[in-house]
Amino acid sequence: MLFAWLHAVFEGASDAFKLCGVQRRLLPNKADEIVMQVWLEIFDAITYVGAASCAALLWLQFPDHGMTGWPLVAAENAVMVVRGYLAWSVPETPEWIKTELHRDWVARHGRSV
Repeated sequence: MLFAWLHAVFEGASDAFKLCGVQRRLLPNKADEIVMQVWLEIFDAITYVGAASCAALLWLQFPDHGMTGWPLVAAENAVMVVRGYLAWSVPETPEWIKTELHRDWVARHGRSV
């Protein structure tokens, strides 16, 4: 028990040292942004496929309970509407970041847009 605690303490201290003192954050480039966008589209497609497959599995699991496919299709569409609303309502860039970027731009160029 004592050795496990010592190990955890020293591992945490060494990780903190490596993250704060040794490792530098890489500067992003345009290729990273393109790769990120591709992955976001892939995860978006996985969301749709996951909702559809869950509805299909529920329908296959309980076919004799009088449940037709329409309530499951309605539930799947409800999930997609909620997902679409959340994707629409959450901004790409938070307002505080836009404010900071504008403040930095004004500081560099000396005038407001």
